[in-house]
Amino acid sequence: MWLLIAINVSGQSLTVWISGGLDPVGMAIGLDGVILLAYIIAIPANEIVVPTILMAYTGHSMIIENLSTIGLSLEQVLVEQNSWTLLTAINQMLFSLLHNPCSTTMFTIYKETKSAKWTAVSGLIPLSIGFIILFILNQGYSCSNYYRVLPFAFVCGGLQSNTRYRQPSAEMSLAIRSKSCSTLV
Repeated sequence: MWLLIAINVSGQSLTVWISGGLDPVGMAIGLDGVILLAYIIAIPANEIVVPTILMAYTGHSMIIENLSTIGLSLEQVLVEQNSWTLLTAINQMLFSLLHNPCSTTMFTIYKETKSAKWTAVSGLIPLSIGFIILFILNQGYSCSNYYRVLPFAFVCGGLQSNTRYRQPSAEMSLAIRSKSCSTLV
């Protein structure tokens, strides 16, 4: 991660370039390119996904134990600066449960099966399931459909798709806020 943040091309770090390239795929499943890049970088150890996301969002080249040391809160980094919504958080949690195993697990599968084919299958099946579930969850649903699918949601506007690069118009924001959530349940 340090190299991706430290190396600049045309005035932007490699992190910005790569995450920008991954954004279309990420947006289709309710995440963004930074989150997908963090999962790629974290293949050796899945525990570093969230710190990697925070490093990429803040532009710091090392893991920050306490965001307040750089004058930020988690809400500022995720919600205010990077437009995370309730749906983004739900997608992040689901993807963390459904993505590919870490490299140690993959190596163990290879040692046990002695088959590159079964090792690849064991990594691609959970990854494919994760992408399919998130894609279905994030495509074609209006706010009212989310309430039918996710009854634990409590904020009507909180389940919009990730709008990091596609800010809703003022009319759309007003329409979402004015919906009566009691009629949607």
